[in-house]
Amino acid sequence: MKSIDRVKLLVKRSMSFLKYSFEALNAGEYDLAVFNADQSLQLLVKAVLLHITGYYPQIHGIRELLGAYYEVTRDDVIRDIVREYRKELVELEKAYIEAWYGLTVYEYEESRRLLEFVKKIIEYLLDKHRELAPKTL
Repeated sequence: MKSIDRVKLLVKRSMSFLKYSFEALNAGEYDLAVFNADQSLQLLVKAVLLHITGYYPQIHGIRELLGAYYEVTRDDVIRDIVREYRKELVELEKAYIEAWYGLTVYEYEESRRLLEFVKKIIEYLLDKHRELAPKTL
C-alpha cells in the first residue's frame, strides 16, 4: 500500500472513531465514547506524521504522539495544548488502558468534555493539514 493510501485510510478510520465516540456518548456508553475519542486522535496524529515524514512511531500514548508531532512541526499551538491540557490528555490515555483492563466509570459530562476537546484538536490538525481533511467532518 502506498504511503498516501495509508494516510487516507488512517484519516478515514480516525473520522469513524470520532463519529462512534459521539454515538457511544449518546447511547450512554461513556467509557467507550472516551476510548473511541482517544483512538480517533491517535490515528489522526499518526496519519499526519506519516504524511509529513513517511513514518509514524508505534506508540499509543497521545502525549507522546503529540510530542512527536511537535518535534517534526514545531507547532506552538500543539505544544501549548499539551502543556495546558495535560489533565485531559492523561485522562484520554487512561481511557485507552482502562477500556482493556480497568473499571473506570465515566459520567456524561466528563465524557462529553473530553470528546469536545478531542474534536477541537482534530479540527485544528485537519485545518492545518487541509490536504488530509475529508470532504465532510
